[in-house]
Amino acid sequence: MGDMLSQDEINELLKSQSSSTQEETAQEETAQDETAVLTEFEIDALGEVGNISMGSAATVLHNLLNRRVTITTPVVTVTDYARLVDQYNVPYVAIHVSYVEGLIGDNILIIKSEDVKAITSVLLNDESYNNGEELSEIDLSAISEVMNQMMGSSSTAMAKLVNKKINISPPRADIINFKEDRGELVEGNTEKKLISTAFKMEIENLFQTEIVLLMDVDFGKDIVQGFLDQAAAASPAAPAKPVPAKPEPKPVPQPVYQEPVRQSEPSAARETAGYGTPVNVRPIQFESFDAPSNNPGLENLEILYDVPLKVTVELGKTKLLLRDILELNAGSIVTLDKLSGELVDVVVNGKIIAKGEVVVADDNFAVRITDIIRTNKNVSALHFGGM
Repeated sequence: MGDMLSQDEINELLKSQSSSTQEETAQEETAQDETAVLTEFEIDALGEVGNISMGSAATVLHNLLNRRVTITTPVVTVTDYARLVDQYNVPYVAIHVSYVEGLIGDNILIIKSEDVKAITSVLLNDESYNNGEELSEIDLSAISEVMNQMMGSSSTAMAKLVNKKINISPPRADIINFKEDRGELVEGNTEKKLISTAFKMEIENLFQTEIVLLMDVDFGKDIVQGFLDQAAAASPAAPAKPVPAKPEPKPVPQPVYQEPVRQSEPSAARETAGYGTPVNVRPIQFESFDAPSNNPGLENLEILYDVPLKVTVELGKTKLLLRDILELNAGSIVTLDKLSGELVDVVVNGKIIAKGEVVVADDNFAVRITDIIRTNKNVSALHFGGM
């Protein structure tokens, strides 16, 4: 009798088996939904787009918090409102992002309330602020501004992937409870399918959490189509037929100058002096010094490799009155002439030679070159500017 299970143990075992069965059934239903709504290629494409765009957003968050931010590869699934209620059964902060140009649609970014508190405490440089109290207007305003810069950088990265100009409206932060709120994306239709892109995010010495991006299925398919169109446009075209080389012009024979015979000298003297002998005469030619490209000495750039050049990365410019300069103090904000996420200029000896995006490499700022500007003036500046 000692080896027999009690009724409580039997009930617990049955409950565990039932829970396991329900979990397996839910996973099978999710897999069926994904197959019915998105193809495997579309899921992979959305994951790649999300990985690049949110990676750019993580760089912005690192710059704002001055802490290392790590985001893992996203997991793309198909969900609906009922599953959202089960997964997120406590109030969350929802960041509403509307795409108004290039791509048209709405996204909702979900983040935990305590994570918002933690981010606000870093921005305010006040650890005591993260005291577990309910979110205030300061928290919602702070996270809206953070997400405005993050999603601005994300949309810039996405614009490159789909080759479209993309603009978003300023994000809006709200507290959402899926049990009570129907949500904007489903528009009251709890059976409507949504695309969920989940990221694991870790901020150095702050927290490790998960953020989820929800979007309409049609919006997700528009992203995939733009991604495919750009990939097709970037594919190499058929090689062009070689153009036959133009025949080189035949050299024009130079006229032969013949010295006239001097009648006053005897013929023997003329033969001795060489009078009457044919001589080839041509205009003298000097080497051109007008352009560096005509000087073979400057075509070999190896002799200049050790010349130091001053490289500057220009984030932006602005003009201020003297009164505005005198009013600056710690915490003042100076607005530059470039949008958030726009490429910065790489300047060498006062000449713009490239454009790139700001990244972080081993806790240092760096610039990833995206476009090289090649002109004769820039080459000339490199030849002579650093000497």
